[in-house]
Amino acid sequence: MRQSMKLSGIIAGVLLGGLVLAATAAATFRGTNGDLSFVAGSRFLGQSQLVSSAPNGNRFRQVIPARYKVRDLAVSPDGTRIAFSAELGGEPPEIFTVSRTGQRIRKLTDRGDADQYYRQPAWSNDGRRIAYTVFGLGSNRGVAIRVMRADGSGKRNLFRNPALDFFVEDPVFSPNGRRLAYTRFVRPNPVVSEVYSVNAVNGTGERRLTDGLGSLNSYSEPDYRPNGRVLLIKTAPSFLAGRTRIARLNATAGNSPATTLIESPVGWAYGSPQYSPDGQRMVFAGEDLLADPAAARNHLFTAAADGSGIRRVSLLFEAVSPVWGARPRR
Repeated sequence: MRQSMKLSGIIAGVLLGGLVLAATAAATFRGTNGDLSFVAGSRFLGQSQLVSSAPNGNRFRQVIPARYKVRDLAVSPDGTRIAFSAELGGEPPEIFTVSRTGQRIRKLTDRGDADQYYRQPAWSNDGRRIAYTVFGLGSNRGVAIRVMRADGSGKRNLFRNPALDFFVEDPVFSPNGRRLAYTRFVRPNPVVSEVYSVNAVNGTGERRLTDGLGSLNSYSEPDYRPNGRVLLIKTAPSFLAGRTRIARLNATAGNSPATTLIESPVGWAYGSPQYSPDGQRMVFAGEDLLADPAAARNHLFTAAADGSGIRRVSLLFEAVSPVWGARPRR
């Protein structure tokens, strides 16, 4: 789940009461399971706040001040830093980093143009690079996946599409840092999308990983398992309203069918699947589409990596865009 300016949100215009069901561009890297980080909202917290908690919902804490309206986030491979996109002072989103304890907030981007939107940061496997999406209008018309060093220097486009005949979202580095998977939206309404990957250094060697049946099912929101051989993705019907699924996909073969692990109940939409650092569990977001407008609609869930043993994370507020970080080494 993500928020209001995700490109597919711009395309489809689907805003869900301040928090939006969307993806999280964050790879899962091998490590010991640590805390969850996510975007939360309530009357007490305000909307779109960066929050961390234990996987069961205990020890929750607000990480950064409420003036940052957070849209997306990613936890560094060592679990010590969080990259996030946020609106500040009503301006379009920029990319920032902060320590896991909320110290040393640093802005890494400088739009220089009101018609550019920076979203969906994703750490490389060594923590030295951050990829993110760029959406531009006017003189900066186009979509791109851009890569920079973790200090904000050395920005360059991995690839760019000025024609806007397709959109890209959800970049995620493979655990060995050689490939970058992402979602390509080829049509806005009905939404048709597939999962692709490219060389993470020069943007060449584009490969479609899903089976090319995007006209029937939309595939999106990839996350690598720490072993690098498998991706978690979200699938949803392209034309008719229906249940969403969390599925497993071969990350290396290309043109592969997806294997369903979890199917949402009637009246629910699932998304934002993320592996745990040990690769044995997952976290995902769910929206109760039939909930009373005054009640919480957006929730987090955990499950085993095979989709069994689903548990709701016990929180007193709405939550989207979950990332399962590694426990920092002492």
